Amino acid sequence: MIKKVLCSAFVISMISCSPSAPKEFVTSSGYKYTHVSTGGQKVKEGEYVHITFIMEGSDGSVLQEYGEDKMPIMIMPKPGVPLARPNPVVDMILEGSLGDSMTLIMPIDSFPNGNTNSQIAGMEYVKYVTCIKKIQNETEYTAYQEEQRLKLEMEAEESKNRLPEVKAKTEQLLKDYAAGKLDVKTTAEGLKYVLLTSGDGPLGAVGRGASVHYYGAFMDGKMFDSSFLRGSPHTFPVGQKQVIMGWDLAMPLLKKGATAALFIPYNLAYGEAGKPPSIPAKSDLMFYVELVDVM
Repeated sequence: MIKKVLCSAFVISMISCSPSAPKEFVTSSGYKYTHVSTGGQKVKEGEYVHITFIMEGSDGSVLQEYGEDKMPIMIMPKPGVPLARPNPVVDMILEGSLGDSMTLIMPIDSFPNGNTNSQIAGMEYVKYVTCIKKIQNETEYTAYQEEQRLKLEMEAEESKNRLPEVKAKTEQLLKDYAAGKLDVKTTAEGLKYVLLTSGDGPLGAVGRGASVHYYGAFMDGKMFDSSFLRGSPHTFPVGQKQVIMGWDLAMPLLKKGATAALFIPYNLAYGEAGKPPSIPAKSDLMFYVELVDVM
């Protein structure tokens, strides 16, 4: 529902949402929402609006969450250029001002495939809780993009510079694993893992996004892939079979900020066939992972 233009670990604003009493309104597309107004700078068409955002199910579960360190950006439609299809979140934001908090309720039957989407199936509604934290015009947003580009380049260089350190750590973990020196835990499915640092953020729960730095090696220590080499972590939805099963099983065991060693048997990795030419048939794999973020 939200077009996420750019997100990075960058604190945009310290403005807090207003504590005054909420009032109920209806978007132009017919959805009810509550609005707590600060009376600050008004959102205008064509602007870029940075928001904090929580998506909750009717059962109280948090389906998605973006705080001030990773805010989605909503692009408001330009004057005279309506959206191709109605977007009640955009409609709501257009009625807001800087610092406002707004909560939109959307019944599940208003979602295409809502009853078959495993994340929300069986719920009555989804609730979007937002707070407007920053408003930018075209010029300000262009400058912000450049700032973020330079920041990402710096982070990529730092990641690449860590490769020798991570390589050495992975090789030592494999030696300690072979010697039986590690406190290895095993799941019912056969995934073996060692928690190296516990982390202090949310768990990488099924249905949430996870951003992971990793170093992948065969059991003899030879690297076959690494996000550190590319300079950026890999991001994926947990439990949606977009990664090997061993990863989908591991992420809900880890908190944001955790580091771990995963020892993954071939049946939880690339199976009987492997992934030619890089992964031979029946390859057991080891990953050193850092759970950078949970979304």
